[in-house]
Amino acid sequence: MNKLFWIIIFSVFLVTSCATTSTFQPHNPKTSQHWRVQGKIAMQDQGRAETASLDWQQNVQNYQIRIFGPLGIGAVEINGNPQGVELIDSKGQIHQAASAELLSQQILGYPLPIADLVYWLKGVKTKHHHGWTVHYLSYHQNGMPKLMTATHQGINLRIFIDKWQFF
Repeated sequence: MNKLFWIIIFSVFLVTSCATTSTFQPHNPKTSQHWRVQGKIAMQDQGRAETASLDWQQNVQNYQIRIFGPLGIGAVEINGNPQGVELIDSKGQIHQAASAELLSQQILGYPLPIADLVYWLKGVKTKHHHGWTVHYLSYHQNGMPKLMTATHQGINLRIFIDKWQFF
């Protein structure tokens, strides 16, 4: 797979959890540790552009992220927890590392701030952006981000969150 596809995959490290549907709405969704987002992600780098669908489930520190192209083409699954991260690519090959940042370093040649992305998705301000500039363009009625952009050294990331669920 090309480098841009891997950038999209790692840029989306957002989620994991038990996948049970619930209408529960926490008092403050931004502090919820059990959530799921579904949406789209677009990445532009050096004149190339890629888009993919995103399904991220988060359960405290455990996450499962599925990123897939049109009609499920190029599907990738990422599973992580404090002990490490595992990426299963579209060919069924498994890649492992102690952290998402190390895995992105191995595949892309530089680490992406995956730990911060969880906060960015929820619209929670963090002290460290690791050189990324994050902008929120629109929000859902519950105050959770709907459309955001992140840029860093010629990489432009756009995330549209169609659906938030809290468990």
